[in-house]
Amino acid sequence: ADDGCLPPLMAAKEGAGWGPRPVESPAALQVRRWKAAAVLFIIERKMGEDSFRKVVQQVVQRASLSVTLEGAASAYANARMVSTSSFLRICRKVGGLQHAEVA
Repeated sequence: ADDGCLPPLMAAKEGAGWGPRPVESPAALQVRRWKAAAVLFIIERKMGEDSFRKVVQQVVQRASLSVTLEGAASAYANARMVSTSSFLRICRKVGGLQHAEVA
């Protein structure tokens, strides 16, 4: 599973539908930003404001310390990136939610 600690093995070919997308149209970028905000809003509603705030604080704290979300020190430049699985793991751990509630 991708934990976001290592760089990609190779850059994705254009139109592959996965991997890093170095060039993205402004419209696609706008949709991606809207979708990210909507997903975070939904998770916040499910967890509650206080629990979600704790999750965000933990993610920001670890990013500022340049450690991976699993707590290990990282020498990689993208250590501050958050993978979906790591973020959801913290949501379940900090928020006390079951796997089915935040999947």
